[in-house]
Amino acid sequence: MPAPFVVGIEIPSAELVAALGATLASFADGLERSGAAYAIIGADRAEDGSVPSLSPTVAGGLLARRTKNIGLVVAASPRRDHPYNIARRVASVDHVGAGRVGLLPLRRDRALDLGVGEGSSWVAGPIGAAELADAITAIRKLWRTWPIETLDPDPAVSEAAVIRFADHTGVFGTKGPLNSPTTPQGEPLVFWQWDGGRDRFDDELAAARSADVIIVDASKIDAFLAVARNTLATAAAAGQPLQIHVRAHLTDPNDPAVAAWRDDPAITGLALSPGAGGFAELAVRLLPSLIATLPASAAGTTLRDRLAIPRRREPDLSGNESIFAPGSKELA
Repeated sequence: MPAPFVVGIEIPSAELVAALGATLASFADGLERSGAAYAIIGADRAEDGSVPSLSPTVAGGLLARRTKNIGLVVAASPRRDHPYNIARRVASVDHVGAGRVGLLPLRRDRALDLGVGEGSSWVAGPIGAAELADAITAIRKLWRTWPIETLDPDPAVSEAAVIRFADHTGVFGTKGPLNSPTTPQGEPLVFWQWDGGRDRFDDELAAARSADVIIVDASKIDAFLAVARNTLATAAAAGQPLQIHVRAHLTDPNDPAVAAWRDDPAITGLALSPGAGGFAELAVRLLPSLIATLPASAAGTTLRDRLAIPRRREPDLSGNESIFAPGSKELA
């Protein structure tokens, strides 16, 4: 099934902090009414500045309890948190949101940089594309260690499911298993913010293939597609298509660039970024008008369903050691 053309929106940290308290419910209602397929929480934590910010996973949990439809993409950086902590937190929010959650891994988090450089507990040096991809692989393995089928009331199902070690030995080594079962959508989606500067193009594209969705700034999209189209076609032919969403600042729902992006078969969505003080205008006026001009998104309740993204075959844990010996499970 071809991917729908979807629209997401970034929530500036300042807007989310301002919505805390009595206005949080109305803020969440506004997100739902906007019609956005997903909202990104915490993307600006990778930028320099002193704007107060909530923990993206805490904010995601708050909004997950107050929304029913919109996807919630929470940012996290392995420069601040080990992949085990990221996997645990994001999976927990995905359970709260009934399968509507994604992860945006960041190369850095301005709030606090832990575990990097001298005295590092898990990685010595800055986070580049290869290190970020390794963190994603470690996280995916952890998400797959505990199949939720082990909790099925039918013994024939629960006894056939196996909890396995993650056994990841890359930059971010982790044994596992995760203390959270697989989520309603199998596992959260992974988004990649294209950098296109710090690493060689081919190196970053190879690393970005560890994600499900690549977000590329509008100023870089033409140069990106000029080089990446063949790789994208190869990935699609292999049954693991990569979705490309354009990150753009828009002030007009009839901007001709939108039509050009929508008609490009390699582009499957927009990730709208509001300018300073423009979040309410974007969410309340521009976004619903823009979405009204687009085909309806795919049906389904999970973010994976709405973006029509199949679950990845890799990493495959079937050969990893199991936690329990066959026949040793006991009812609590």
